[in-house]
Amino acid sequence: FKREILATSMCAHENIIEIYDGGETADGSFYMAMEYLAGEQLDEILKREGPLAVSRVVDLVEQALEGLAAVHQAN
Repeated sequence: FKREILATSMCAHENIIEIYDGGETADGSFYMAMEYLAGEQLDEILKREGPLAVSRVVDLVEQALEGLAAVHQAN
């Protein structure tokens, strides 16, 4: 979790959330405060629409891969 917070906070990309703060509580739990993104969760869309069209899945996966590539480029 610590590595995720560090990696994400070092990367500015449209497909990566912005993290404002993160840390560990006294009981050892980790937390992060991140930007709020309005919209629907994927599970909500799937419940309403059923299986997605291949073209839409490809678009979503491309966005995720672009974000992942940006994190890797930021080391």
